[in-house]
Amino acid sequence: MPIKPKSALIVVDLQNDFLPPSGSLAVQGGREIIQPITDLLVSEDWDAIVATRDFHPKDHFSFASNWDQAPFSSKQFTHPLQVIDPNTQKVGTKTQILWPDHCVQETEGSELTDTFANGFYEMMAKEKKISSSSSSSSNSGIRDTIPMVVEVKKGYLVDREYYSAFEDTWGLHHTELHNFLTKRGIVNIYLVGLAYDFCVLNTAISGTKLNYNTVVIKDLSRSVYPDKLEETDAVYRENGIQIITCEDLKKN
Repeated sequence: MPIKPKSALIVVDLQNDFLPPSGSLAVQGGREIIQPITDLLVSEDWDAIVATRDFHPKDHFSFASNWDQAPFSSKQFTHPLQVIDPNTQKVGTKTQILWPDHCVQETEGSELTDTFANGFYEMMAKEKKISSSSSSSSNSGIRDTIPMVVEVKKGYLVDREYYSAFEDTWGLHHTELHNFLTKRGIVNIYLVGLAYDFCVLNTAISGTKLNYNTVVIKDLSRSVYPDKLEETDAVYRENGIQIITCEDLKKN
């Protein structure tokens, strides 16, 4: 199944803190997917390429250390805007996992891992050079002025969790991702990266809700909880998300 026209590759959170052996929230097997994802940047004819990054302040609400709780324990959070839940007539709440400190702004852990970063930022630089040389052309259309390769940061608001690269878990704050994809005329999104059962999953679910044809390349992602892989696959399918492998991309 070759890549369809009007398709974007979204590389989710391929950052140092999510990678073994020294990442503070390392995902088992995460390093295995770095080179194949880097190769995928240039092996297919993408209409847009996005790399997302967790980019947390050091006092972020999702860090267990800020609540004197153990990592991977849970905590109940109230709605950031104190909105009343119509079912309970009380301020809405969500119970969420607390994580080890990770991807803190301006730290090495928040950076894209070197092998991928070199390829990604090189593509971004080349595109900027081409765009600047052609911007004077009177024949340039609106779409031609929209970058093809972009980085999207999430999780920088201190008082809420972000698993989706489109929005926070409350659906209040929206990143620039949807606006960018719309301007590029994107219809199909292909997701890879970390982690399969959290940020890749939630970005995919958001994508389907925004009416993108959404595909996850399973062997180019890894899970925080690999023992629950079948449950995670079921969530993808329940939300109408297609699960494929790299080999599927090579089939005609």
